[in-house]
Amino acid sequence: MTTSALLGSLAVILYLSATLLVAMRIGYNQANTFHRRRILLATAAAVILHGLALGQAVIQPSHLLFSWGIGLSTIGWASALMLLAANLTKSIETLGLFVWPLAMVGVVAQHLA
Repeated sequence: MTTSALLGSLAVILYLSATLLVAMRIGYNQANTFHRRRILLATAAAVILHGLALGQAVIQPSHLLFSWGIGLSTIGWASALMLLAANLTKSIETLGLFVWPLAMVGVVAQHLA
């Protein structure tokens, strides 16, 4: 397993955990800040790992590699990054239910392409 695949796998796990935390928070109608901190930390770690995996996939020793999977992964990463930045000022992590699965699909597509 390459380093990029390992980083991508960890990012998928963190995106999934953040998505599940938001879903649990909605399902149990909990509005406490404890879950919010956990969600933001998991998302921040996932975005960093996703960015590192994406950088390793794109930057090759002799050229830059672009494919449909890397394009989808870039869109997912940028969306997750913008949502994370917006979450610093407003509590809108519920949108992660839509954005983080897209980012997960992007990470998987990046490694399949």
